[in-house]
Amino acid sequence: MRSERIEVQLTLLSVQAAEDNELNVVFGVTASATVREYGHTPTEPGEIMVEDIEIEAVNLMSISMGRFGAMWPEATACQSMVAIENQRRLDWLNSQLDEREDWTERIQAAVIAKHDSALAVY
Repeated sequence: MRSERIEVQLTLLSVQAAEDNELNVVFGVTASATVREYGHTPTEPGEIMVEDIEIEAVNLMSISMGRFGAMWPEATACQSMVAIENQRRLDWLNSQLDEREDWTERIQAAVIAKHDSALAVY
């Protein structure tokens, strides 16, 4: 059994199908997951399992209200308050993963694609 932790950068949307005037929040995140390969032999590729998905950082957050365009929340001047707010955002995103299949599927797909591209190099 081989396993490795893979880190990816991707975008998560608060709403899957946006309406004209619906509030949308877009998060640019760094996420990671453990990829385990079971039953790998020289003749058989084995089964790939993606486990322990976690969002590690929020790199960007933008808010848009349909046709009114996008806004980026401003950071306060106090660095400690910014760090607290970033940690709250990160904790909230991770708490949503169990309920947001679209997010976990996107992270799994990105991790598997990176895993496959690394194998293609060899």
